[in-house]
Amino acid sequence: MKEFKSYFRYISNNQLKTYGSFGRFGKGQKRTKADKLIDGIMLGKYTNDTDAANDLYGVKPDDKSYLMLKSRVKEQILNYVFQVDMKKLFANRDYGFHIPIAHKLLAAGQIMINFGLSIEGEAVLKECLGIAIPRKFTSIIINASRLLRSRMSFKGTMKEYQYYNKLIIDNIEKQKAEIEADDIRDALNLAYRNTFSPQDKRMLTKYWRRINVLNEKFDSYFIKANRFRIGARYYETIGDFQSIIMICNEWEEFMRANTVFYDVARHREFLNSKLEACILLKNYNVGMETAEKCLKLHNNYSSNSLSVYEYYILLSLHTKNYHKAWELFLRAVGNALFTQYPDERREKWRLYEAYLTFVAPDPQRKFKLFKFLNDMPVFSKDKRGINIAIIIAQIILLLDEGKFDTLMDKADAFKIYFKRYVVKEINYRTFYFVKMLELLFKYSFDYKLVKKHAIPLYERLGDKKGHYHGDIEALEIIPYEELWRQILIRIKSE
Repeated sequence: MKEFKSYFRYISNNQLKTYGSFGRFGKGQKRTKADKLIDGIMLGKYTNDTDAANDLYGVKPDDKSYLMLKSRVKEQILNYVFQVDMKKLFANRDYGFHIPIAHKLLAAGQIMINFGLSIEGEAVLKECLGIAIPRKFTSIIINASRLLRSRMSFKGTMKEYQYYNKLIIDNIEKQKAEIEADDIRDALNLAYRNTFSPQDKRMLTKYWRRINVLNEKFDSYFIKANRFRIGARYYETIGDFQSIIMICNEWEEFMRANTVFYDVARHREFLNSKLEACILLKNYNVGMETAEKCLKLHNNYSSNSLSVYEYYILLSLHTKNYHKAWELFLRAVGNALFTQYPDERREKWRLYEAYLTFVAPDPQRKFKLFKFLNDMPVFSKDKRGINIAIIIAQIILLLDEGKFDTLMDKADAFKIYFKRYVVKEINYRTFYFVKMLELLFKYSFDYKLVKKHAIPLYERLGDKKGHYHGDIEALEIIPYEELWRQILIRIKSE
């Protein structure tokens, strides 16, 4: 059921309306079970396989008859992929827009030739190359040229045969280099899904050197894009956030100078990296400008734009512009498209609400503390910082409501988790902030004792500015210095 909903998201509504019961069936015209299944999903009648299987066949979802129906429907929907309205999927006719166009032409040309429509297929493949060559779509150039070279061999046209053969030869080594660059990028992404080890960090330096060699040797957009990605990760790992801004600015300049390669998706990606660096460097003015620019690139609100809202909220929180943070938060979660955001990402927005409630409660929005405590468990597989943010939120909210007995009951569990997962070499600032939080339990929330013994730990927070590992998950929602100031205010008033 879930995969069907994903298909529908990428097929324009007008095309689906010609398929389903939205006007396709005349009076008395019979509708098949496949039609009913598609209509039921589109209209929201079927939210899961159990409902659909029971309604259509009176069986369970693992019944053979229902599984065969799903298979037929999937095949029919896939046929509509070729009819997707690209103009609706892509607001801009940029580099990214032309990639699926070229792929569709390549597939269509090959199918037409296989069906005996050789002349028509040849024309389509040439149109495909007309898009692919100026944009350096290496794999598409090779595959289309192979088909056309074969076609020219049957026609006996030597000049065109040699032309397509040269295209293959000229691009085959570049494709190997692009595959290697992809491998470097993917290995790096894999390492980032786990805690970075010292060996991984040494490999990153090797990756950075190698991608620069490939970039110098080959004129390839894909290699260049991967170079910027790997460069951003490299500078992040060594703590050189100013160079992240530099490399993101270089990418913007490259796109301005080479408009044929302008890709709004890549532009957003590197602006997000720039936003991270601005937050860590406390370069808030540039950060705000970048956030506004990035939101404009998303045109209207979309589920993808939520990552920009996250950074913008963090910028507002770090500059103590809590009114702006609430405005952004409510604008994001209040949009109907927010429900399309993955569940695990939507849950994290509860964290933003929790921290906002602690530093600047909204009198018109009642925060349900115990619902938050029950609904936001610590995820066992998390290694990116989100667990720590959840635990800190639990502590500060219980503290805010004076639930000291509840806090003391949870003290041992907190300490065990911190000891096991907060590593000084990786989470430097968090490590010392956690040590400060442990003083709350050690001295039973005594303001004078906690403040006194926290001074040397507080000073250590400033030893490594912007030290963090990972992505937006690991950024401090509220800077620890401000969070500690607020905590001291709470325990002093008791």
